[in-house]
Amino acid sequence: MKKLLSALVLVLMLSLCLASCGGKGPKYSEYLDDYVGFPYLTTDLSQYATLPESAYLSLSLSMDVTPEEVEEIILGLLDENPIERTVTDRAVEDGDVIYLYYEGRVDGELFKGGSNMEDKEPHVLEIGSDSFIDGFEDALIGMIPADTLATDTYIDVTFPSDYRDTSLAGKAAQFRVQIVSIIDGYDDRTELTVEFVTDVLGFETEESDVIAAFRAHILKVLRKDVADGYGELLCERLIELVLPSITVTELPAAEVARQREIYLDEIEYYYDYYNYMYSIYYGTKCFESIGDCAAWYFGLDSSEGWSEALDDFAEDNVKRTMLLYVIAANEGITVTEKLFDETMDSLIAKYGATAEELIDFGGADLVYDTAIYSLVTDLLLSRATVDNGGLPLDLD
Repeated sequence: MKKLLSALVLVLMLSLCLASCGGKGPKYSEYLDDYVGFPYLTTDLSQYATLPESAYLSLSLSMDVTPEEVEEIILGLLDENPIERTVTDRAVEDGDVIYLYYEGRVDGELFKGGSNMEDKEPHVLEIGSDSFIDGFEDALIGMIPADTLATDTYIDVTFPSDYRDTSLAGKAAQFRVQIVSIIDGYDDRTELTVEFVTDVLGFETEESDVIAAFRAHILKVLRKDVADGYGELLCERLIELVLPSITVTELPAAEVARQREIYLDEIEYYYDYYNYMYSIYYGTKCFESIGDCAAWYFGLDSSEGWSEALDDFAEDNVKRTMLLYVIAANEGITVTEKLFDETMDSLIAKYGATAEELIDFGGADLVYDTAIYSLVTDLLLSRATVDNGGLPLDLD
């Protein structure tokens, strides 16, 4: 009996030890094979793509901001702030955008929120936008800005009976208006001037050379942006260095289609979200169509060709993923069950989700892709020479 009890105790202790030491196997073993897309790990990728080891054996890159990147930012600022043409000697028309001062009174008394005469900048109003109460914008049509500045000009309107401010609802009001000017068009801004930097962009400096100080400011801001996202950006630039060397003979069509659908769903989400928010705050739409939203998403000048841009984006995403797995295959890099568990735990902590929720969202692919990305970029970094230039980094 004593020997039997000793044996039972031994079995119990052994089982506890196995449990504590992971003897039951991986924590997330039930998810190991839950692929939802192309199973890169279990596929011979040589029929799809090849990459010589020499392409990533010795990499060299600079992480510092280049003068070209500074100029790109400056050109963007010039493009986003064209020179505005205004006129004061023609009549206001429907659809015009005007600069306006106004002062409203009910029963001869100013009412709260009814005047902007004390504001430094005039109100920007598009005629026909229905931003003001009924009749106000229509009454401005035909007025000449110079006349309203030279002589007191008034508009008589009536607040609607269901106006949100019940103290004004249904009451007659008179507004004195001054139309400062009408926006008559825009000219391209092609030169970085002191006036543009200080008056339009609001840049302040005590340096005598304002333009040089502004360029130095842009460089400093860009360097900080790079430093703040250094780790992720470094990994992405390493991948970009190697990407041109991969020879792709075939992209898995089903995976390209799946990736396309994923990003189309994301675009549709943004379309619904921003249109909903705009309808609440502005009473209008942010995007007229999915194409307009896709153009914003991809940074296109117009919605024309957005579907082709989505195709290219999906194909590029599949190509980048394939690159990681081809390198992994070349180097004998694998995702062990232990690494799968560790990666799953890190994703759970990062997104505040359960394992089930992560698998429902991205399958085991999400875990494998994350692990492979980490392993491969670690390998690339170990073989790279990185010049950090003037980045504000403490890498010790």
